[in-house]
Amino acid sequence: MAVTAEHAALLDRFDEELRLASAPTLDLLIRLKTTACTRLPALDKSAPAARLEQFIAGAAWTEAAIGLINLEIPG
Repeated sequence: MAVTAEHAALLDRFDEELRLASAPTLDLLIRLKTTACTRLPALDKSAPAARLEQFIAGAAWTEAAIGLINLEIPG
């Protein structure tokens, strides 16, 4: 998927917000998932996506981050 200039600018702003955040939050992780993750909508009903939702719900931030990486960059 090609990244448009508008999407790139959105990602840059979000990157800055992530960098400045003092701690992970549910809102921040949900926004990361919806803003930056391009493969997730296609994988929404998969077991790894369900596990990711469990990590998010349980505030398991490190596991959620690793889960996002695994879903977005498989293998």
